[in-house]
Amino acid sequence: MTFDEKQKAEALESFSSVMALYQALRGNPSALRVRRAVAKGGEIEALGIDYLLDVELKAGRVLSYPDYFQWLRLADTENYTLVPEENKVAMGRTWKEYGLTEEGAYRMLYFREKNNQMRGYLMKGKLNGDGFTETGTDTETTGTT
Repeated sequence: MTFDEKQKAEALESFSSVMALYQALRGNPSALRVRRAVAKGGEIEALGIDYLLDVELKAGRVLSYPDYFQWLRLADTENYTLVPEENKVAMGRTWKEYGLTEEGAYRMLYFREKNNQMRGYLMKGKLNGDGFTETGTDTETTGTT
């Protein structure tokens, strides 16, 4: 793999991780609540609405006007995989540069949302100790609930 191919792969990975959190936050109305900013240890806690706005602002800076609105429409319908690859690479590089990926300024937001999703997944599954759901389906062998 050449250096350019590696950078392109990293940009596409950044695009995917940012869009995953973006979609999760857009689908969660409680993430859009505005709260009073509280400094903890010299840092302000990142809110979901901050992240959504940062993602959209940075995308608007790197994309042309028609490409930006195409991306917004595709993101609204959760079809962001249809975004052209060159736009994915451009946005992925920009978002990584500005710290919007899992390693950046919003890492606690990624962590919190991942935990919320896992908690919701476990609550939906209603697993008891023996690996069966309340309906009696074996989740270990079938992989379904």
